[in-house]
Amino acid sequence: MDIIIDQEVAYLAFTFVAAPDLARCTCVSSRWKEATTSTVLWGRLLRNEFRLTDIVGTDGSPVAGAREAYAHWHSWRASLDCAESVMIDAALRIRMGRSWEALRAFFARNLPAVASSLRPAVTPAHWSGLSCALRSRPSGPPLGTTLPGMVALRLLLEQCDGQEAPPPGRPWTGCIGGYGAYDHVVCVGLHSSDSIRLWTKRLAQGVEHLDDELGPFLVPIAQNYFSVDKIFFLHLVTGDVYYLNSSNRASPFALAHPPVTVPGSGLVLWLETLAARVRDGTYVASEIVTGNPATLGLCLFPQRPIGRPPGERGGGSFTIAVTRGIEVRSSCQFVPEQGQWTYSIHIRILLEGGPGALSVADRGFDTCQLLDRHWHIVPADGGDGEHVRGRGVVGQFPLLRDGGHRADVQNGHDIPDALVEGAWAAGAFVYQSCSGPTAPGAIFGGEFTFIPGTLRNPTGKPFDVEVAPFTLSIPDFIF
Repeated sequence: MDIIIDQEVAYLAFTFVAAPDLARCTCVSSRWKEATTSTVLWGRLLRNEFRLTDIVGTDGSPVAGAREAYAHWHSWRASLDCAESVMIDAALRIRMGRSWEALRAFFARNLPAVASSLRPAVTPAHWSGLSCALRSRPSGPPLGTTLPGMVALRLLLEQCDGQEAPPPGRPWTGCIGGYGAYDHVVCVGLHSSDSIRLWTKRLAQGVEHLDDELGPFLVPIAQNYFSVDKIFFLHLVTGDVYYLNSSNRASPFALAHPPVTVPGSGLVLWLETLAARVRDGTYVASEIVTGNPATLGLCLFPQRPIGRPPGERGGGSFTIAVTRGIEVRSSCQFVPEQGQWTYSIHIRILLEGGPGALSVADRGFDTCQLLDRHWHIVPADGGDGEHVRGRGVVGQFPLLRDGGHRADVQNGHDIPDALVEGAWAAGAFVYQSCSGPTAPGAIFGGEFTFIPGTLRNPTGKPFDVEVAPFTLSIPDFIF
């Protein structure tokens, strides 16, 4: 016999019933089944237990109803083997999944060597071993400490258990990206669960020595393949990502992303932003060491404006200027391991028909060659700043023509007699250099002096090509 109960009263009563008992109530009677399968009730459980407002499955796609959605999420949470899983924010899991979907798609299209290095999801055995090791290490958090960052780590490793170690001679597969200038090269790869255990043990004493407050809660999750000068850490309590700020002895660890309010969301935001930047073309597949095709990887010199927009005192980390059909693209990258900036300069003649391009007749030359550089460096507090002048760029005197360039090299003091002609190459001439010790907020700008024709056989008067000012700022996100 059905138990007669007013529908509104039933809904009110069932709001106090936990999900397992609510499922059992569906077997009592047809009226109870109708009441307990209400989207309102199961939607409440989704909000309360998973902070989820949309009726979606664990991959973020819509499902038939709130009860089905709850079943998906409940089953997933049970599989986590993580004491803090009751604190899970389902939106973080969806965001992490979508970020990795974008990253894997980018690497599959552009950097297959990186794509093949990405490991599948962590196995339950590896996760259990890592979890026990992080919770029980002598110098780690006190026993019983709640660690929301463990959920963030689990969300990461269930998408990708880090990367395989790069093969000998090919340390360019780091999925976090890299950059280079002179003899300093960085390419950051993601640690696997086994590597996290190993490097946590190796670095524990040194990390705590640098900061006895943060140190016990930090575990390494990513690292430069070339050395230990650039390391990213996950904070096990907050879920934030820190980087080793080795150039700053007073503050050896710094946040790699803006502050967040949702515990555990820092790591998700960090990877989400990286995914967004590869998706929109801010970071591209390019040679990390200019002129060496074997170093193809995810290059962190931005190819689109990021950070603050151009303001009164200069541009952001990426600028473009065009003079007489010659384009100069400038981008800079903060190098925390050295406490300075490295910048990348692309110089090319724009092909006729494109924006800013000129015909040979209009620009007045078929070829032109760089002779001098002039930098005007204005400090953050203003003033006249410093003027730096010199011949060529990094010992080279690029000769430009439509569609390509030739990198002539200086071999002696007498220019142009001391030039050694390079080989013609397609595309822009690219070089990297460093700012040297400079306070944040300084502005770099200036011009390159070009000679129509060649330095040995000029066909016209020298002219200056603008380098639009770019700002040496510490960005909100560090990769």
